Amino acid sequence: MLEIQDEENARTLLEQVQAAYATAAAKLRDAKAQLERAQRDLESAEQRKSDAEQRAKDAREAAGLATASNGIDIALKALKDATAQSNAEAAVLDEKAKLLAPANPDAEDPFVAEALREVQGTKPKPSLDEQIAAFQPL
Repeated sequence: MLEIQDEENARTLLEQVQAAYATAAAKLRDAKAQLERAQRDLESAEQRKSDAEQRAKDAREAAGLATASNGIDIALKALKDATAQSNAEAAVLDEKAKLLAPANPDAEDPFVAEALREVQGTKPKPSLDEQIAAFQPL
């Protein structure tokens, strides 16, 4: 009777650990995807900025007008502001990814590590003496 209860408790604990591990893994995948998306957005913003700077330079050279530089400076400032905002958003997403990254539960908690080894089949079976000792009253 006690063995059945212990087995049920162990099974319940194992299921809880597996569910927590699966949730943490899903959060990590989501954070990684957000981080990659932020990185692509940042690269895209930087490329657009570079393209706009080159177009502005080409237009200035082609027109040969000094007065046109004021409008170009405004456009350039707007592009720099957009890039700065993209950089800030990327930094926020980097921090979010770090915060959402799950801790390594099998390295921190010996019970979790033992449960994971047992589930993976890497836990050695106890010897007959250890099994008998486990059922001996204290």
